[in-house]
Amino acid sequence: LRLRWGGKFLRRIMTDGEQAYVARLAEPDRSIAARFAAKEAALKALTSGLTGGMRWRDLEVTRDPAGTPSLALHGATAAAFARRGLHVRSLSMSHTDSHAMAVVLVAMQ
Repeated sequence: LRLRWGGKFLRRIMTDGEQAYVARLAEPDRSIAARFAAKEAALKALTSGLTGGMRWRDLEVTRDPAGTPSLALHGATAAAFARRGLHVRSLSMSHTDSHAMAVVLVAMQ
């Protein structure tokens, strides 16, 4: 990707699927920022940050056929949510030219 974001940074924070998605966009920077915000919001809900082997790529923003975003958890991050009895209920992302935000709703299982 030819972006303001370095390739090494993108490979560290985004899954292959996320990178492929943003590569197709005319202006991917906003989408990258929103995805990063979504991952950060989920980790804040967990209250531990990236600990115990968790990685940014363990959190993946996906879209259903209608385009509705959701957050898939993998690896150590999925295990940390499960240990705490938590699951992601919903994800909302928004962005402008200069700002990105995300809200992750987490509930007890």
